[in-house]
Formats: sequence, C-alpha cells, structure tokens
Amino acid sequence: MLHRPTLRSLLPAWSGLRSPLPWAVVVISMACALVAWSMLRAEARDRGIRAFDLRAQHLVDALQGKLKDIELDLRGNAALLAVNGPSAPRAWRESAGAMNLAEAYPGLEVIGYAALSNGKAVTTLLQPAGGLHGTAAGFDLYSDVRLRAALAALSQGEARSTFIHIAPWIRSGSTTRYFWMAVPVKGATAGTDINGIEWALVRLDHLLASLMDHSYAHMDIELLAPAGGDSSVLLVDSNGRLRAHESEASQVFRRSTQIGTGDGALTLHFGVDADFLDEFNSAKANLALAGGLTISALLFLIAWYSATLAQKATEMARQMTSAHGRVEARLQGIIGTAMDAIITVDDSQHITMFNRAAEAIFGYRADEIIGQPLDRLIPQAHRAGHREHVRRFGDTGSTARAMGAEISVTGLRANGEEFPIDASISRLKEGEHLLYTVILRDITRRRQSEEALTRTQHNLEHSNERLRQLSLHVETTRETERIRIAREIHDDLAATLTGIKMDLSAARDSLRDDPERADLRLRASLGLMDAAVVTTRRIINDLRPSILDNLGVWAAIEWQVAETARRASIRCETSVDPALEAVQVPPEVSTALFRIVQEALNNIWRHAEAHNANVRCALAEGHLEVTISDDGRGMDAAAMHKSGHWGLLGMEERVRAHGGSIAIDSALGRGTSILVRIPLAP
Repeated sequence: MLHRPTLRSLLPAWSGLRSPLPWAVVVISMACALVAWSMLRAEARDRGIRAFDLRAQHLVDALQGKLKDIELDLRGNAALLAVNGPSAPRAWRESAGAMNLAEAYPGLEVIGYAALSNGKAVTTLLQPAGGLHGTAAGFDLYSDVRLRAALAALSQGEARSTFIHIAPWIRSGSTTRYFWMAVPVKGATAGTDINGIEWALVRLDHLLASLMDHSYAHMDIELLAPAGGDSSVLLVDSNGRLRAHESEASQVFRRSTQIGTGDGALTLHFGVDADFLDEFNSAKANLALAGGLTISALLFLIAWYSATLAQKATEMARQMTSAHGRVEARLQGIIGTAMDAIITVDDSQHITMFNRAAEAIFGYRADEIIGQPLDRLIPQAHRAGHREHVRRFGDTGSTARAMGAEISVTGLRANGEEFPIDASISRLKEGEHLLYTVILRDITRRRQSEEALTRTQHNLEHSNERLRQLSLHVETTRETERIRIAREIHDDLAATLTGIKMDLSAARDSLRDDPERADLRLRASLGLMDAAVVTTRRIINDLRPSILDNLGVWAAIEWQVAETARRASIRCETSVDPALEAVQVPPEVSTALFRIVQEALNNIWRHAEAHNANVRCALAEGHLEVTISDDGRGMDAAAMHKSGHWGLLGMEERVRAHGGSIAIDSALGRGTSILVRIPLAP
C-alpha cells in the first residue's frame, strides 16, 4: 500500500551523504570554477601581451614614419634648390618654413644647405635663421671629421647619410646628441654633379616624446644609438626603470627593435612589469571564482537532495514491483518470443509497441509511430492482402506462424523505400482483446546476395563458354597455322632444297669434264640457297620476330608497324615515349604487347578499310600504355561484343593475364581506338 509523502519525508537525510553523487558534483564544479578563473587570468595576460606588442610596434612604425617624412621633405627642398639654384634663398626659406618644424616634426631643430666648392662644404642657407643656431651659417662642414666622411659619401652619389652627432657648431657648448640626416642636391639638368648638401638635425628624445600618449605611461622605453665599436649611447629613457630591472625577473615582457641608419642602427628597448597587467586585469576572474564556488555549494545541496530522493524512490520502486508484476510478465512474454524487430498491434491493427530494431529498419521513431495504423509500414499494393491475412490468422486460433507462405511480405520505410521481409506473427490474448506481435527481419541484403550470386554464376557460365569457344578457336587457328607452315616448307623450302640437291649432283658429275657447266650449277645452287634463307627467315618472323628478343618490344612494334604499312599500303606512324627506353619490360609482357599490336594491325589491314593508322607507346602513372588507332569504318557496340570476334577476345585475355585493362572506343564511320594499360611490377 502506497503512502502520501510528507514534508519530513521530502527533506534530505544524512544517508544521502553516503552517495558519491554530491561529492562528485562538488569536486567537478569547483574544478570548473578554478579552470574558468585560470582561463580568465590567462586571457588577461594574453591581452596585455598583445597590447604591449601593438603599442611597441606602433611607436616603432611612427618613429620610422616621421624620419621618412623628414627625409622626403628634405628631398623636396633639395629638388627646389636643384631647379632654382642656391641663388634663390627666399624661395627655399619659404618652402622650409612651410614645413612647420615645431608642429609637424617635434625635435627637428634646424635644416640647412651647404654648398660644395673647392673641397669645402659651407652652410649658406639656414632655417630657422639666427637664434641659437646662428653659428651654423658660414660653417665649413668639412672641418668636422665625422661630417667630412659622411659628405664624401654623399658627394659620390649616396642617397642619404644619417648618424648621431653632437654638432657643437650648431649650439656652442651643447652636449645634445642630434640625429644627423643629409641628402645630396644635384644640378637642374640630368647627369650633373652634386652641388651641395641638404641637411637636418633632429632631437630624437623630443620626437619620440611627441609620439607617445598616456597609453605608454606604464611602459619602460629606451632609445640607444651606436657610439663606435660595440658601445652605444642612451638617447631616451622614459622612466629609468628598464636598466634598473635589467637583471631582475620583475620585467614580465621585454622586446627590442632596431631601426636602420647610415652608420648603425637605433635600438628601441621596451619593457613592462607586473603593474602593466593591472590595466587589463578585471574582476571577471575573481567574480567567476566566487560564483563558481557559490554554484558548487548549491549543486552540492541539490545533489544531496537528489541522492536522498533517489534512495527513497528506490525504496518506493521495490514496493511497486509486486503491483506491476502482471504488466512486467506481459512485456517479458512479448519480448521473449522475438529476437529481431518487434511490432505489436491491437485488434484494430494500430501499433502499440515498436522496439529499437524496428526503428532502425523502418526509419520511424517509436513515439511518432505508436498509435498509427499498421498500414503505414506496408506498401499500398499489399495493404488489403495483409489486413485479410492478419484477420484470418486471428480467426484460426493459432498462437504463432510464419508469414509469407500465402502473400508476399514487403515493408515500407519512412523514406518510401520498399524492402523484403522475413516475418512471423504471434498473438496474445489479454482479457477480451487480442495483441498481434510480428517478429521480422530485413532480408534486403540476403536478396541482393542471392541476386548477385545468380548474376555471378551467369557471368561465370558466360565467361566459361567464351573461354571454351576461344580455346577451340585458338586450337583451330594453331592447327591452321601448322598446316600453312607445313605447306610453305613443302611447297617452297623443300622444293628449293631439292633444286639445290639436283644442282649440286649435276655439278659433281660435270666438275671434271665440264668445269664451266659445274660453275653454272653451283651459282644456281647459291641462288636457291639465298631463296631458302629468305623463306626460312620469313617463316621464323611469322612465328616470332627475332627483333623482339634482340632489340626489345618497342623496336619490334616499330618493325611490325612498318611491315603493315608496306604490305597493306596504309600510312602508319609510330610514337614511342623516350622514357620507355629505361624501363625493363618482362619478356611475357613484351610478348603480350607485341601480339596485341600485331592483332590490332591485322584487323586494320583486313577489316577497317583505313587510310591512316597510329601506334603510340607511353609511360603514364606506373603503367605501360599502348594506343592503336585508325580512321577506318569502325564498328558499333553490338558488333564489338558479339561472338566470333576472337581477336578482340584474345586481346582482352592477354591484358587480363597481366593485371591490365583494355578500352575500345569505336563507332561506325569514325574509326577505332584501342587503349591497353598494363601495370609495371613494383
């Protein structure tokens, strides 16, 4: 007897803690929370690395771009001087003043022009003029050692010159290190010599500072320039921390980039410490961890409660077992009578049970077919007969019997496909109602196997018949060939040998009395012997050309093509791939290829009525390929497969014996092409 559950019975009990479920849930959920926290931390670090790399690369690109822009403007002013000449200082100063040095190029303090004359480079133009840089006007650049070396290169046509220079001639007593950049100034006409130098001095610390915004506040940046040898000089140090932490592990990211200059490379060092990551770390990781732990606790309580309910449900299930015994016995009786697909229908032939095997066979899910009429699983043409068969089975009183003896049993899948079935039907009476259970299996594969076996047997019988006919034809041909050879030996060779014997006998009799007559007889014998040799060679070549064994299959094919062209008055061409010369063809394959070509050429001669024929031999994808084609009358598909074409059948058998394939393309009025492919041995 079942009892209504009370609130106390629904509360979790301590016995639920003995179940592994709540502990497994809490371990898995906490592990997931830790993984999420770790992934979010790693994501923040990755974003920091990407931001660090992007900012560093942006600063490098911006610095290189500014230096390139300064060079382009210098070249523009140099072009202006090349057109107008140094005699137009006003135009030059207006152009240089338009550069807006302080705004467009922070750090570009001064630009100037120095004329080259008599081994001197005297600064004649200056922008801005006067001020702190007044001493630059009239200064001979050759008087400075480093400038003299740079100007020598520029005067020889160098595109530009750049290096770090203190330039005391610009600002007296200055220790500022400038970035010196100069370009040559040529005359107005092509091919003229260099007339002067357009130069500029840039303070890289000011230029670099103008390129950095607040996003570089937590980055440590140093700019170094070569100072001769392996030493370098520090031009920019953003906050002095990079070298201070050079030997410490506090720098989490570091990067160095070089910018090429004339006498070395500027080096930019970038570094950040752990504080840099604070910009990218968010509270998501900690919130995820806290949320994961909270969810873990909730899931633990839910799992504990579920374990308690499961234990109580198990106890209730044991109590309900006796109440459901009859239903279980009925189901076990139905399932116990079948080993394949099981379908149960009621008196009205509506489906009440549909097992998994039936789902797999018919393509319906159980929940969509249960309650539907059985006719959905039977083709339209068989439905009436099947209903009558089931009705008569119910009237007989039999409990089970096989189906298919009286009617053809065919099923209908969900996709509309019909298939044969091997089935048996049984019935079970439940009160006043009958339940019909059909146990069936799909015999499509068995039917296909039987049909395939029948086709194979038919093909085998057909092949055996063709082989018997081919064997008889070969034997007949062989006997005919023997008769022909015997006739040729008797009629030609034997007669020639008899004539030789008679001439030799006559020569012997007249040798002493009539030497001239003996000489004539001997000469006649020699002529007959030559004829006998020619006849012998012809018979041997007809049986097997010696060229096939001496020079190989490709030479033999060329010889056979030439012989066919000579005898049949057909224009024949042969094409042999040079790659075939290095291929070792087995003797049996050589013989097969030669006989196939020989048979094909004979067919062209006797039947094709062709004017042109072509034989192509090639090596393709590890196969020997031989193609024989003609422009004769051709033949249709029915003629190719009818009996009596022993030549084609012989070709097929020769190719099949060596694991190859043969393809015949022919049609009436457009000639025939035969492609033979035989694989090479590995």
